[in-house]
Amino acid sequence: MKKQVHLAFCSGRRTLPLVAGMLARNLVQWGHTASCDLSLTIAYDPGFQGLSPLDFALPGEVERQFAAVAYLGPGAQSQLAWLQRSFGLEEAGFAALFRSRGYSSQKNIALAHALLAGADYLLFLDDDEYLAAPFPGEKGQLEWEEGDLLGAHLCGLKQVAITHGVLTGYSSPVPTDLDQYLAEEVRRRLGLALGLGSEFIAGDTFVRPRELIRCGDRDFLGQLPRPLVQARGVKLLSGGNIAFDLGAMRAGQIPPYFNPPGARGEDALLGAQLEAVACQQVPACIFHDPFQRYLGIARGEYPSQLDGVGVGPETLERFCRAFIGWVRYAPLLLRLTVGDAQEREERLERMQGELDELGPALARGLGWQGFAKGAEELRRYRGRLERDWEDLQRAREAWFRLVRGV
Repeated sequence: MKKQVHLAFCSGRRTLPLVAGMLARNLVQWGHTASCDLSLTIAYDPGFQGLSPLDFALPGEVERQFAAVAYLGPGAQSQLAWLQRSFGLEEAGFAALFRSRGYSSQKNIALAHALLAGADYLLFLDDDEYLAAPFPGEKGQLEWEEGDLLGAHLCGLKQVAITHGVLTGYSSPVPTDLDQYLAEEVRRRLGLALGLGSEFIAGDTFVRPRELIRCGDRDFLGQLPRPLVQARGVKLLSGGNIAFDLGAMRAGQIPPYFNPPGARGEDALLGAQLEAVACQQVPACIFHDPFQRYLGIARGEYPSQLDGVGVGPETLERFCRAFIGWVRYAPLLLRLTVGDAQEREERLERMQGELDELGPALARGLGWQGFAKGAEELRRYRGRLERDWEDLQRAREAWFRLVRGV
């Protein structure tokens, strides 16, 4: 019997149909449309870029590669209201799972849809990630490869509950020309400050921003699969290129996605709850393009080199949204990963003091006032930490009751 595999995009960008077209071609190329029962879920948010639901509609030739395509928009949570009644879920837990929390609610809706459909596996993909990877060539130009992404995940899921692939391209939405606008001391202090409440940011993150551009490494890929890397109490995940064994999820082994309203960090907060869950990194490569500079890759048009990202209105807006999102999830991440309450508070106090001082310098150096709001946002989310912690517990309780029932 064919495995039932759901693939899901949580999208807010008009690039979704283009990236989904690349996915469909990849699945045909590697024989998965014949060997698996494939369904596609598009959990979309038209408000992110002021779009219409029609902007997420796929061309007919793309839809026909899947047994079913589901479009789950802003009203999707109301369509799941019967679950609340059927499983006796408290309103607070149901709301924390499915009602307008950004990517975490979109992902939970996609997971619930796949579970209800009886799927065996679900693979999340992002609308700013392409199914190809660059490798250094012998003559200085890049060599691009489009590998068997789904196949690598399916192979890994025979042994573990969660598989995660390899990221190439731009690892974070950080302009690579920051060093031309901010002094090295400011950039280092920013990394150290955010690193107090982050699973991936460190003192040198913004010191050498061009090193955030990554190519594939054949030697590294040859070492995979292997257990997923853990840092600071968090198994390192990203939004896309991550797959779940839904049998393990039905058994209550995997918690739901969650983030405080308006925050980023649903991947980090999930990764902080997976200590007892078998997770594996697999040789499934994608190219991350957070600034939408290389859309041609989705059409098979590959650049010979990867350029830096200048500081400008669009890149600063993207970076600033990420910066504020990182700040907002820091208190809850520390609540999950640092057991000593005094140590947590000391780290948050140090982070607060640094952001109070750095905010004006960032805003002045980059010419973008949003960076001055980081300290204010940290205070706000520290103030709501216990509420977010209680919402997380309610979400977990509701989720485990739900998944064991379906």
